[in-house]
Amino acid sequence: MRVAIFDIDGTLAHSTRADDRCFVRAVTEVFGISGFSTDWLAYEHQTDSGLCWELVRRHLGRDPTADECGRAEARLVALLAETVQAEPDAIREVPGAVRLFRRLEDDPGWVVAIATGSWPASAKFKLRRIGLDPDQVALASSGEAMDRCEIVKAAMRKALVRAEGRAPGARRAEPLPPLGAVYVGDGLWDLRAARRLGIGFLGVAVNGAGSLRDAGVEAIVADFADAGQVVDLLESLAQAPGER
Repeated sequence: MRVAIFDIDGTLAHSTRADDRCFVRAVTEVFGISGFSTDWLAYEHQTDSGLCWELVRRHLGRDPTADECGRAEARLVALLAETVQAEPDAIREVPGAVRLFRRLEDDPGWVVAIATGSWPASAKFKLRRIGLDPDQVALASSGEAMDRCEIVKAAMRKALVRAEGRAPGARRAEPLPPLGAVYVGDGLWDLRAARRLGIGFLGVAVNGAGSLRDAGVEAIVADFADAGQVVDLLESLAQAPGER
């Protein structure tokens, strides 16, 4: 059994620009800080919880409270809702994403999961927007960890629990699945997480493949319209170390 783990922004959904704009505005409104860099690679963690923590530490010299983070998350979702009401295409499915996701769900050789740096509420909003029910998928977000590697591992655990029909609260002892996994993402932070975990990586280049190719990624798709091709790539990339 192999595990395919998907990012959301720029991978399953065309949502990166809207999400960035709304995140910046939510942080500005809740914490009263502005003018900060949106070069997310310059931060330690490229996740909503990690960015929020680092921005508040940098600009206010303290840690954000749980209440403040909750208000920023709620404001982000409200801003996303306002955005799609005004611009329906601001958040939309990457071609073929949902069909591929469901195909893998129905394949007994695969389990699928979602690992995103988004806060839980905004992740669920975006998934519903593209036609996936967040309550019916193995979803891990930055509500569980600031570090993307920990989010990916949490997503894999949840996927394996679902596949094995175990109790929802059960946890596996081993951090990675026994027969290999592949993380599907668009960002350099996604690639770095996959490399740190020693799993395969499939790049999604909805806005161009330059940075991923420069980083040495060879397996890159523009979208998921050709499901057969993508599944073949996933099969190759998700090989366990001993099979490569």
